[in-house]
Amino acid sequence: MNNKDSTSESENNRQMKVFLPNKLLECLPRTSALPKERLRWNTNEEIASYLISFDRHEEWLSCTLKTRPQNGSIILYNRKKVQYRKDGYCWKKRKDGKTTREDHMKLKVQGTEVRNTHTHKQRFICLVTVA
Repeated sequence: MNNKDSTSESENNRQMKVFLPNKLLECLPRTSALPKERLRWNTNEEIASYLISFDRHEEWLSCTLKTRPQNGSIILYNRKKVQYRKDGYCWKKRKDGKTTREDHMKLKVQGTEVRNTHTHKQRFICLVTVA
C-alpha cells in the first residue's frame, strides 16, 4: 500500500497540511458551519470533523485575537500567527511560572489518532484544538 492510497492531503492557505487516513475521511461527515456556542464537551468525532472541514472554510480560522470570548465559543487559531493566550483570561502556568500549562493528548476517532491540545485556565479547563 503506498501513501497515496492510505492518506489524503488537504491544504489551508498553503501553510498547514493535514494528513488523515482515507478510512477516517470517509466515515466522518464534513461540517458546513461551526456552532456559535457549545455548552458541553465536543465529542471526538465532532473535533475531527471540524479539523477536516476547516480547509474549505477560511472564515473559521481567526487571524485576530478575540478578547474574552463568550463561554462556549469555538475558535480556531493558527497558533504560530496569533497569540491566543493573550485573550484577557488568566491561564494556568506550569510549576516554573514562566509558560502556560499545555497538555498534548491523543485524540482517537475510530481507532485512528488525531492530534489534540488542551490549555488550562486557572478556574476551569478550556479546550483548544489545533491541527
